[in-house]
Amino acid sequence: MNNKRVIIVHIHIFKNAGSTFDWILKRNFGKDFIDHRDNKSMIKGGKNYLERFLIKHSIVKAISSHHIKFNPLHMELKDTVILPVCFIRHPIARIMSVYEFEKNQKGNPTPGARKANKMSFKEYVQWRMKPWVGATIRNGQVIYCSGIARWGYEKADAFRKAMENITNNYLIGIVDRFDQSMVLMEKHLHAYFPSIDMAYIIQNQNRKIKKNTIEIVSEIQNILGPSLFEIVLNLNRNDLSLYDAANEILDKRLEDINDFQARLEDFKTRCKNLREG
Repeated sequence: MNNKRVIIVHIHIFKNAGSTFDWILKRNFGKDFIDHRDNKSMIKGGKNYLERFLIKHSIVKAISSHHIKFNPLHMELKDTVILPVCFIRHPIARIMSVYEFEKNQKGNPTPGARKANKMSFKEYVQWRMKPWVGATIRNGQVIYCSGIARWGYEKADAFRKAMENITNNYLIGIVDRFDQSMVLMEKHLHAYFPSIDMAYIIQNQNRKIKKNTIEIVSEIQNILGPSLFEIVLNLNRNDLSLYDAANEILDKRLEDINDFQARLEDFKTRCKNLREG
């Protein structure tokens, strides 16, 4: 392993604490971290494009992109260890964050941002549930985690592949258990990067009043009403199952850390020192 190049590949799912994780990567790796924004090239070229990019940029130790809708482990890079990372969020709670972010976009650069600026939250969700609209809040996390690049995917197969990846192939974090996720990830990454420090200052947080997941879901349910909320649930069944499975996986992995509580307290202290320093 010491003779191999190691690259963290962050599958940056929209509104899943990715900006904070990218901040952590930037803090640790500096110029050796790439926040990849050439979206057209990534979308068009997929796995082959990223292979060529990483060969050309040989110093890169970590890269993040919103458009890695393929399994990074399928890249053919000689003498290289790829560490895919993705974060999973409760799909219903995530909807409010997506809407607020798109509503605040300057210049309305995307269809979602344009709609969010014209519509109420309920109207926006109704629009997003249409089958011809991008599946951002319709099992969107399964799409990313499945590693199936094309949108014309078989849904059952996508869910199976997503489950396989979060269980066996990817380092996963859970947005509403971010500190616990970082403790686990830090322990794993220490084997590759002994000095890595996952302490953070939260980035790109929309909501001024912090609410927990249950409160946010309840708020959304009240706004949408029974009929629309049921549609939202039905069109996010796979994401909900993925979220539940991710929590079970995280629980199991944390149980294997004998000194987890001590590590967590140390981690929280480092984060507090970073915020106050």
